[in-house]
Amino acid sequence: MSVRTSSSVRLRPFVRSALAGAAGLAWLLSVATPVGGSPPVAGIPSAGRPDQVGCPWVAPVDAPVTDGFRAPPNPYGPGNRGLEYGVTAGQAVVAVAPGRVGFVGPVAGRRYVVVEHPGDLRSTYGPLESTAVARGQSVAAGEGIGTAAPGLLLTARIGTGEATRYIDPAPLLAGRCGRARLVADRPRRADGSR
Repeated sequence: MSVRTSSSVRLRPFVRSALAGAAGLAWLLSVATPVGGSPPVAGIPSAGRPDQVGCPWVAPVDAPVTDGFRAPPNPYGPGNRGLEYGVTAGQAVVAVAPGRVGFVGPVAGRRYVVVEHPGDLRSTYGPLESTAVARGQSVAAGEGIGTAAPGLLLTARIGTGEATRYIDPAPLLAGRCGRARLVADRPRRADGSR
């Protein structure tokens, strides 16, 4: 025999809505397909590495990051797949880098925009109060794409199909996009030894 409390009955529609929203967002972030192969954009080399996709990125909003990137332990595990910003509703949102809009529309009743960048990289923005772009439209870094709704999240993904993975957008925003290089702690002697 199960006992229901009035609070559990009131939570059910909320839980159902939250689960539908999470499932819809997961679908959007994993299967949004490129528009026409996204040709290279001037100034950004086409390659599959985040250090070759136009760095540094510009911040999508003028607001502090309230929740940083936390990679999930597996594709369906908990974590934060992007950067969440403490925005004011209606605040302008801009593209972080040049690209082509691959998706504009609602996911579980909330508006999202996906911009495809060269090198199989995608940036996703949402939820948005309004959008100012259309699917297939080219955008420049810093160009307005819409207005923010509370809880704005920026995600970055690299790869296509099954090989798509989330990456932390913070290094791209901070301009730390080059390859890591080990540096010796002792200088070389004249003969080349350490």
